[in-house]
Amino acid sequence: VASPPVRHPCFMGVDMATYKQLIAHKLDIEGIRQRIGADSLDYLSLAGLETAVHEAIGRNTGHCAACFSGNYPINIPDWLFEEDRDKVMFEGMWGD
Repeated sequence: VASPPVRHPCFMGVDMATYKQLIAHKLDIEGIRQRIGADSLDYLSLAGLETAVHEAIGRNTGHCAACFSGNYPINIPDWLFEEDRDKVMFEGMWGD
């Protein structure tokens, strides 16, 4: 797969799943491989992704990779990390 495993939800505006909906948050790569019935499965490392982006653009962009690393560029309120929070609570939050 041409990215690291997505293990964390995005709170920066990308419409993506909650923790409990992310397979890579629950399972390691071998567990995912078994679950999907693949013969093999490998992901690009976070360092590999950062290197590829840097080389393609020619500079460090400071892009957000929190969905891969869990290191968010801003403080995220603790209540957003609760397992039982539903993505639906954010619908219409930004006026769309």
